[in-house]
Amino acid sequence: MILFGGNSTEHEVSLISAKNVIENIDRQLFDVIPVGITNDGSWYLMPQTGFLSDDRSVENAGLKLKVGKPIGINLINKKFFTLDRPNDTFVPDVIFPVLHGANGEDGSVQGLAQLLGIPVVGCGVLGSAICMDKDVTKRLLTEAGIVNAEFVTLRKGESYDIDEIIIKLGLPLFVKAANGGSSVGVNKAKTKADLPNAIEDSFKYDNKIIVEAAVAGRELEISVLGNLTPEASKVMGEIVPAAEEYYSYAAKYVNDSGVQLVAPAEIPEKVLASAQDIAVKAFKCLECSGMARVDFFLQKDGVLLVNELNTIPGFTNISMYPKLFALSGVEYRDLITKLINLADNISLGG
Repeated sequence: MILFGGNSTEHEVSLISAKNVIENIDRQLFDVIPVGITNDGSWYLMPQTGFLSDDRSVENAGLKLKVGKPIGINLINKKFFTLDRPNDTFVPDVIFPVLHGANGEDGSVQGLAQLLGIPVVGCGVLGSAICMDKDVTKRLLTEAGIVNAEFVTLRKGESYDIDEIIIKLGLPLFVKAANGGSSVGVNKAKTKADLPNAIEDSFKYDNKIIVEAAVAGRELEISVLGNLTPEASKVMGEIVPAAEEYYSYAAKYVNDSGVQLVAPAEIPEKVLASAQDIAVKAFKCLECSGMARVDFFLQKDGVLLVNELNTIPGFTNISMYPKLFALSGVEYRDLITKLINLADNISLGG
């Protein structure tokens, strides 16, 4: 079962990712059950093709999920069924959640799969929940000695001192929803006057936010694949913002002139080796399994800072996760196969 859509701010990105996965999966090995989740959280069994309302690309955005056959879950026998044929039940061998953001990447769907006894592609409940929460991620990375940008955590309803934040972190600052993705709920504050509005806006997306010191450096990404013995991709990618000052949602998915994606990134071999080592260490530290994209900042002094780990990275035609493995010798179709097989083997520690 390929699960996509969802009632998160990243709904449209999920549709594009799922469309690519469905088109590239090895049909000689797998029978696909496409299940779409609408913005209101309803689940539908979708047709193999044509489940989007139009053919506009991710650059134009605005894609919508067509309504298929509504489905339910019988928790007594742990089987799915369509409401028009309730006696016609099915149990997926594996659930592949191509869901970005809340209620898909935060451990929610992973917990449902665990309750149903169905293997799930990617991280399980704990790893998903940890990596979704930027505050928890950064605290665990710091505890493990993995360098990341200095930060302050704020919670809605609690008091905070703007001056103290600036004294500790300096300017400019990034303000981020703790449990957001795809740069949704991210604001840049260049001055003291900008910070209150940036904080207020980020609180629209989460009750907990982080204020993070801006890092001057190159934005690099590396892909990780595996369970107990994960491996990093042989190359890294680089995000070079152009029209945008940072890698915003628009730069990622709407305005292709807002960013340049460079892969492989031109970096020294020792930097690549260090990034691969840190990425695998962070992957294990945060209890990840299956897959993750690890995002770095490379400072001018050569220090690599981990920015975050994305446990369900994009699978669009411009996404870095599959692109980096393709450059490492693992083509898109084979990557999907490996991910599904890892899900089936995770209970065995494969």
